[in-house]
Amino acid sequence: MKNVDGLGLACVTIKVLRFLIVFGTGEYIVLNSDATKNNRGLLDELRRFVKASEAGDFNFSLDPDGLSDEEAEAVRLLKTALGKYRSFLEYDVMRYKLTCKSMGMVMWDMDVAYGDPLNPNNKITWSQELRHALGFSDENDFPNVFSSWLDRLHPEDKERAVDTCVEYILDRTSDEAYELEFRVMAKNGEYRHFRAFGATFRDSDGTPLRKAGSWLDITEQKQTEEQLKRRELMMGTLNEASVIFVSRNEDTFEENMTAGVTLIADIAGIDNITVYRNYKEAGVLHASQIYRWNREAGGTTKPTNIFTNTTYTRYVPSWEGIFMEGDTVNGPVRLMPETEAATLEAFGTLSAFAVPVFVNNVFWGFVLYEDCQKERHFESDCADMLRYAAFLL
Repeated sequence: MKNVDGLGLACVTIKVLRFLIVFGTGEYIVLNSDATKNNRGLLDELRRFVKASEAGDFNFSLDPDGLSDEEAEAVRLLKTALGKYRSFLEYDVMRYKLTCKSMGMVMWDMDVAYGDPLNPNNKITWSQELRHALGFSDENDFPNVFSSWLDRLHPEDKERAVDTCVEYILDRTSDEAYELEFRVMAKNGEYRHFRAFGATFRDSDGTPLRKAGSWLDITEQKQTEEQLKRRELMMGTLNEASVIFVSRNEDTFEENMTAGVTLIADIAGIDNITVYRNYKEAGVLHASQIYRWNREAGGTTKPTNIFTNTTYTRYVPSWEGIFMEGDTVNGPVRLMPETEAATLEAFGTLSAFAVPVFVNNVFWGFVLYEDCQKERHFESDCADMLRYAAFLL
């Protein structure tokens, strides 16, 4: 029999006159006993300890009461070794959790029954940190079952993610970790992006016994990447539209305006685009609609008569002050002041973005972009593009 490092092995050999224990310190303790019943008392205590640990009760404490002096001393030494091991383990777990927390990673693990990653008897444990990353509280709303993850996978990611995990676990020759990305629906119904890492512990012939993994929330990274792609696409569209506008002349004005404006409207999700020119009459600021693009009409169309030679105070009284400050109007129509909301709702507008146009520091007019399909606040990348487009129109 050889020494072992750490807690390692507790081995009990009972003979009539000798009892041998090997425990975590790697030392041998030989207990001489003149009564088999005392050996049985210690053995029973150790069996209860093993049974408790197998049931997941790691708070079980060995009890030396009723044992011989030598046996009681062995129990005390074993408890000391176990206590030190538990302290080291708790320290390692704490360090591991802190490392994961600092990296924004959340953990899970699974016991693989009979080498089958899809076996319903597999015991899976989702960490509390993982639950919280998805907006859940505890095991009641995110149970320790495989379907908690499976049922919330994005439909476009489910087959690929599951196949990758299963193929990796069943590959008995693989000793490397895997990595993949997927989206999981959070409790609030929104999908979050995760980059997942995993590894499998196997026996000598490669049969998977246990699998553990971590998720890194990359939602913000993905959103930033999408915003950059969208901004690049918008700037490219704006450049393309500007080339079309520059090439327009009297014979092709309407055709070129329609082509250029349609490019901008399509990428921004706009249904109506109108241009208003300012002028003053009797000292009062007026505006006239001088250009109108309408998706339903198929492009450039006639201006709306009621918005010809009208005052700001009649239809959009708050806008004059907003525009004079160089600010924009942005958001759902129903949240706007009563007069402005009534004016836009009459044309089926749900959301609007209006930007003032200044020429040589003079308030020239404004451009109004309308979305008749959904309520929204125009995001910064889209708003920036529409500001630039206003000067091209």
